[in-house]
Amino acid sequence: MFYGTCDDDADTDIPGVLGVLTAEEHASAEVAEMEARDAAAARVVRMQRDALIAATDYLLMPDYPIGAEGLAAVRAYRQALRDVPLQAGFPQAIDWPMSPIITE
Repeated sequence: MFYGTCDDDADTDIPGVLGVLTAEEHASAEVAEMEARDAAAARVVRMQRDALIAATDYLLMPDYPIGAEGLAAVRAYRQALRDVPLQAGFPQAIDWPMSPIITE
């Protein structure tokens, strides 16, 4: 969408002009557009978060040799991932938790 401004008495019967919005309608449209962008960003962040949680599923298997301390760290990490949508900057500013998994 493209928005512009014009005087109240301006001729808006111009080819290509689909409609004229009042200032209130314009502000409402901008808010709706920002909300739609936030919702899309939130979906992307949740998909990333879900993938990170799924990547640790194997660590919770009863026969995986992780030890009590490692298991507690993995559970805390997974909970921190589940709490990502509760962060103040969500979905634009995410403070991703550090993974307890050490890769070499």
